[in-house]
Amino acid sequence: MIASIVDSETIIVNDLKQFDPYAILHSGQIFRYWKIEEGWLVLSCNHWAKIIEHSDCIKIICDDSQYFYRFFDCNRHFCLFRRNAGGNHFSYGGRLPRFEIKKLYD
Repeated sequence: MIASIVDSETIIVNDLKQFDPYAILHSGQIFRYWKIEEGWLVLSCNHWAKIIEHSDCIKIICDDSQYFYRFFDCNRHFCLFRRNAGGNHFSYGGRLPRFEIKKLYD
């Protein structure tokens, strides 16, 4: 698990290698988000969340932590999908190489 639900309005992400807010928000899958002073504001359906980055964790303050835990796929290990092209960015589209698909099922 890359994150934990603290209460009905808070999620803490401890695995910063797995959760990159900038990459997630700019992936093309999220359409309503804004940069704010504290971090990022995300709107989805009738829900809202603030993503606040700290040096050792990311805090997601929201109106429904269960909803945003699923929305951000906080139980998925995204490093399986990462393409290492010299940077620390995520690639969500395209096909996975065969050896990475095999890792998903081992």
